[in-house]
Amino acid sequence: MVGTGLYVPGTTTTLKIYNKYQEFKKHDLKRFKNTDTFHIENYLDIIKGYLRFEIEIKKKKLESLYNTKYIRIRNIIYKDLKKVWSEEFMKLLKFYNNELTIIRDREKVKNRLYGIYGETKGKNLYDFFCSLIIDGVLVVKNNMSKPSYYRKLKFLKDVGIDFSQKLDIKEDNFIDFNPFTFEEVV
Repeated sequence: MVGTGLYVPGTTTTLKIYNKYQEFKKHDLKRFKNTDTFHIENYLDIIKGYLRFEIEIKKKKLESLYNTKYIRIRNIIYKDLKKVWSEEFMKLLKFYNNELTIIRDREKVKNRLYGIYGETKGKNLYDFFCSLIIDGVLVVKNNMSKPSYYRKLKFLKDVGIDFSQKLDIKEDNFIDFNPFTFEEVV
């Protein structure tokens, strides 16, 4: 899967995320070349753009899940496997159920963006968020390329950040302080 996916081995699970189209062409295409019953071109068209999220759940995980050393297929519940899949990928993607609530507070927004996207991308998205709430959506949209604008907007939406409110900052409420022009106050 080198170059076409992500492989994350662990002691209890192994996570695999890969491009299904690339993986199929590399590993399985040769098996179907000489068959008339399987329409390979149709299948390739169908799987283009698909990412596969796969998990290998190891015996150690099943033993802790069912609290027994003797695991039997008939005792495994599909819902439990689905829950393990969800929890493991959420850890990988750094999403947690309690973090998926919508937030507006600047400090919480900053923490979430840095925590999920890392320092560099998080700072970039936080700056974008601040521009949205200070300058407004229309101003920001008109001052950057559409692909960049919509890509950054999607990153904010994906992690539950509300940018619909604009801060009302009055630009004319400042004091022009120059100590050399003011009368001395004793």
